[in-house]
Formats: sequence, C-alpha cells, structure tokens
Amino acid sequence: MSPTLLILSICLYLMSLVASLLIGIASKRFSPTAIRIPILIHFLLLITTLLLYFLDVPLHHSFTLITFCSGLLISVWTLRKKEHPLPIKIYFGIFLLSMILFISSPGKLFYLISGNIHQYKAEKKIDLQDNYVLIEQRSLFSIPSDSTPYKIVKQSGFYKKTLLRDILLEDEIDEGRMILANEDTIVVEFSFKSKDKQIRGFKPGNQKNTLRKIK
Repeated sequence: MSPTLLILSICLYLMSLVASLLIGIASKRFSPTAIRIPILIHFLLLITTLLLYFLDVPLHHSFTLITFCSGLLISVWTLRKKEHPLPIKIYFGIFLLSMILFISSPGKLFYLISGNIHQYKAEKKIDLQDNYVLIEQRSLFSIPSDSTPYKIVKQSGFYKKTLLRDILLEDEIDEGRMILANEDTIVVEFSFKSKDKQIRGFKPGNQKNTLRKIK
C-alpha cells in the first residue's frame, strides 16, 4: 500500500470516528427521516465498490476506504434510532466495533479498510519465556526486510513494557530462549534458520554487547 493511501486512511478513519460520535450526540435534533439519505448514499457507495472490485479497477481501493468511512460516520446515529430493524443496527455496529482493531492492531485496520488486507504482514513474534517476547520493531510505515530490528517486550496482561530496542540479527531467526532477565542484564539464546545458535547479552543502551556465539 502506498504511503499516501495509508495516511489518507488514517486521517479519514479518525475524522469519521470523531464526526460519528458528534453526529450521534446531536441526532435527537434531526428529523426521524433525515438518516435515510445518508444510508442510501452508503449503500450506493457499497454497490459501486463491489462492482469496481469485481471488475478489478484499481480505483476500488479508494472507494473501499470511502465506503467504510461513510458507514462509520453514520454508525452511532443509526444505533440511536429505535425505528431501525436489528439487522441494520448490527450492520452499522460492525463499523463502530472497528475501534477494537484500531486499539489492538491499527496497521491491520488501515490495510483492511483500504482494501489492501492481502498486503498486510503481521510483525514476527518469538516467545522467549513466560511473558517475554521478541517482536519485529516496525513502524506503521515501515516495510519488512532482512535488516528489520527487533525489540524485547515484557507482557503483563494488557500492559506491555519494552525492555530493549534496535536488536539487529545477522540471520533469519527461528526460535529464541530467555536465559537471564533482570534489571541490569538480559541474556537470550537465538536459534536461526541456518541451524546456527547464538547467545547474546544485553544491557540498557548497549544492545550490541555479544557474550559468545555457539556454532
């Protein structure tokens, strides 16, 4: 996905979410039939998006984003209308539930709503021991590569604490095992696809301190 489309997806999603909440708050002042036109426009956009998708027109990515944001924009308004049948409420409620994905995996959400979910690649995660995890250190705009650095994270329920950053590995990692972890030192054994193993010791601010290497 292009950076331009990604930035546009982020901006439109956040603006639609905020506007949806504001419209929902003010919806009591609207006439009972005022929502019909926005719903009609949304479904017309949905039909257009589906046609563009099946015809394999590149423009369908932009229409997918606009269609999703239009559904999100009127989701709170629709849910507050008692006259709407349950299927309509469930349909538009799904757009509002996207906030869960926004909190847990924003990158995946933006690839999804722009019609580029097939291009999304989750960050590689290696369980080290108990609640210690080695995770690819990527930003929302970065592209996976052989030189992608890693970070070590300690998980405690929903809370995550990053212990180390910018860990560069010479080969593609297969497994990892935490040997020692305290406030001053972290020692990890890495197993690579090449069958090599390496034990590395780290201190805060000195991630490249290698203890020894096992062939």
